Amino acid sequence: QIAALAPGHDNQALFARCAVRMEAVLRRTGAITQSELCAQLALRIDAVRSLLPEAVVLTPTFTLQPGQKQLLTAFGERGISVAHWVPASRPHVMCHAHEISDEQQEMRTAIAWAKAQIPNSVDGDKVVAIIVPNLAQCRARWLSALREQLNPDQWWLSPESDRARFNLSMGESLSAYPWVASLTTVLRASVGSVDTEVLAQALAHPRWGGAPTSLQRLQRQLRRRLERGEDRSSLLQWIEEYSPSQRTDWDEFFAAASQAKPRSRDSHLASLLALSNALTEHPWIAHSDLFQLQEAWSEALRRWVAMDRWLPPLTWRGAVHEITSIAGQQTFQPQSGAAKIQVMGLLESAGVPLDAAWIVGFTDRVLPEAYKPNLMLPRAWQASA
Repeated sequence: QIAALAPGHDNQALFARCAVRMEAVLRRTGAITQSELCAQLALRIDAVRSLLPEAVVLTPTFTLQPGQKQLLTAFGERGISVAHWVPASRPHVMCHAHEISDEQQEMRTAIAWAKAQIPNSVDGDKVVAIIVPNLAQCRARWLSALREQLNPDQWWLSPESDRARFNLSMGESLSAYPWVASLTTVLRASVGSVDTEVLAQALAHPRWGGAPTSLQRLQRQLRRRLERGEDRSSLLQWIEEYSPSQRTDWDEFFAAASQAKPRSRDSHLASLLALSNALTEHPWIAHSDLFQLQEAWSEALRRWVAMDRWLPPLTWRGAVHEITSIAGQQTFQPQSGAAKIQVMGLLESAGVPLDAAWIVGFTDRVLPEAYKPNLMLPRAWQASA
C-alpha cells in the first residue's frame, strides 16, 4: 500500500516516505507503539504494581484503544477503581436569544454585555466569554472593537495593557509579526527575487539593529533601484552594497545556500543563524511580548530540525519553503493576564467553566436550513409530511 501511494499526490508521497522512515527507525531502535506498550504492560502488570495509581477516572470524550482497554481491565482485576467521570448536576441555565440587524452591531452589543457582567470590585472572580465560531478569520476586527470599548486610552501607548481588560484568543500566525516576517522575507530573497521595497523594509527592520550609516546606504540603494525600475531584486544584489564589511561571511553563506546537494535541517539551521548574525549589527532588547515571540520562533525551529528523524535531506530552497510554511501556519499569542472577559473560538470554549457566555455568529449563513427540501425525496411527499 505504501508503494502504491508514492506516485500519487504530493501529500500521499510525503506520507509514504514518512511511514517508511518511521518503520525503519522503530525496527532499528527496538521501539513499540503506544497500543503495543499498553498490551505489554497488561501482561506484566504485577512487575509494575508499585507504580500503579489508586484510581483511574476517564473523561466523557476519552476513546479507549484495544490495548488501553486490556490495560484498564488488568487494573480492575487488581482492585484499582476505573470509572468514567460523571459531572455534578447543575441548575438549569436560562438562555436568551437576541435579534440583531448586522454583525457590527452584534459585536458591539456582545462586548457591552460582557463589560456589564463584570463586577466593579477588583477581587471579583466572575469570568464571562464571548464565543466567536470564526474567530481566526475576524480576529483583527474583534481586537479593534475590544480596544475601542474596553481599553480606549491605553492600548496605543502600551498594547500589553489589553490583557488586563480582555483576553483575545486565537493568536495570529508567526509570519504576521514583523519580527518574523522580516526574516522570512530575507530568506525568500536568498533563493529568488522579491519585491524591492518589501525587501528594503525587511532589511531596515529594527530587529537587525542597523546603524545610521547602514540605513542610509540602504535608503540610497533603494532609491537607485526604484529609479532604474527594478521592482524585484534578490538578497545577493543588496548585500554587495549594504554590508561590504562582512563580505567574507556572506560569501560563506551563499556558498552553502547554493549547494545542490541536499543537507539536513540541522545544517540548514546553522546557515539560517549565520544569516541572522551577519545581518544583526546591534541586538534588539526584547520586551515581554517580543521575548515570548522569540521563544515561540525558536521552539518552531527546534521542532522543524526534529523532522530530520523522519524526512529526507533537502536543499536550501526546500528548507526556506518549509520554514516560511511553518511561520505561516503556527499561531502565536502572548501569555494573557487575569482578564475577566475571554473572547474565544468555538472549540476552545468546550469544557471551559464560565459564569456567562454570549455566542455570536448565528446568521442565516450558519444556522441549518430546516425547511430546505431533500433532493433525494419527492417534493410533494415532503410538503405533505
